Amino acid sequence: MLSRREFVLKGAGAAFALGAGGLLLRPQRTIARDVAVDLRTCTGVKPMFSVTRDCPFSGFELADEKPLSPGPLISAVTGDVLRIRLTNAKTHPVGFRIESLGVEQIVPPGQTAEVVIENPPVGTYLYFDHLGVQSILGAHGVIVVRPRRDDAPPVPGADPATVAEYAWVFGAYDSLWGKRYAGGQTIDPATYEPDVFTINGRYGDGSSQARDTSVRHQFGVPVLIRMVNPTPLYKSIHFHGEHPQIVGRTKAQLQTIGARKDTFMVAPLEVVTVQLTFAPPVDGFPVNAPGPGETDLRYPVHDHHELTNSLGGGAYPNGMLTELEFKT
Repeated sequence: MLSRREFVLKGAGAAFALGAGGLLLRPQRTIARDVAVDLRTCTGVKPMFSVTRDCPFSGFELADEKPLSPGPLISAVTGDVLRIRLTNAKTHPVGFRIESLGVEQIVPPGQTAEVVIENPPVGTYLYFDHLGVQSILGAHGVIVVRPRRDDAPPVPGADPATVAEYAWVFGAYDSLWGKRYAGGQTIDPATYEPDVFTINGRYGDGSSQARDTSVRHQFGVPVLIRMVNPTPLYKSIHFHGEHPQIVGRTKAQLQTIGARKDTFMVAPLEVVTVQLTFAPPVDGFPVNAPGPGETDLRYPVHDHHELTNSLGGGAYPNGMLTELEFKT
């Protein structure tokens, strides 16, 4: 069983340690502190297995110089002071925007800028390079701010007994754009044709099996998922096996907060937060007990847009999908 302090997210931003299996472990704190994060612009490459080309991306990295897209997770609690230093190692200006927190910076080539956010409110925030097409090329990441008290709900409206939290950051990369960018060529936004669709930077079996994306718990365990969409595309995320409840969303269909659904629209630059209880929906077909030799029940989660379930325009199923696993 995961504790409230085992936060299942990609990347270890700030000074937080990674435990076994990639779980983000955050020690208990009773007093506020500075959360200092040093980010650096970078470029990297996503291998496209089963396809004869790769996908260069623009992203962020920490001092370990491991290029990431999405960028490192930045985690804090209420009362903290976030100090984010961004060094621009590129030959062109880069931006840094956090819409919901009113942050917007432009960093010239070779320079460093610092963003200071005092006592950020509880929530999930997208940070991204807002200049040109950099965010679409992969320059984006997530900040998660949680309540200081362990007995408080992780976000307003969520179950205070939530024992595990996940962040799903959706990606829609154009591998030809990536190659043009890596080669120093100009990119025409009108030519956008994404062919690499990811959750937390992975696709296919990579996202289906990763500890930070696949959600595997016993029946009755309350779980929170923060779905973050930095892409310019509307997402239609479909859960098989359960009807999660919307506990928060930031841009579209605000009237659906509180509703239980199996399909969720996530608008561009939106965060939609849902609560799972790992119980079959009362209006759904009964979930049968596992068969002989079986110990669990597995269901897919995927985007209803058919194209996003493939890689390179045809390698199926190798797109943005993951799994729910109900354990007995």
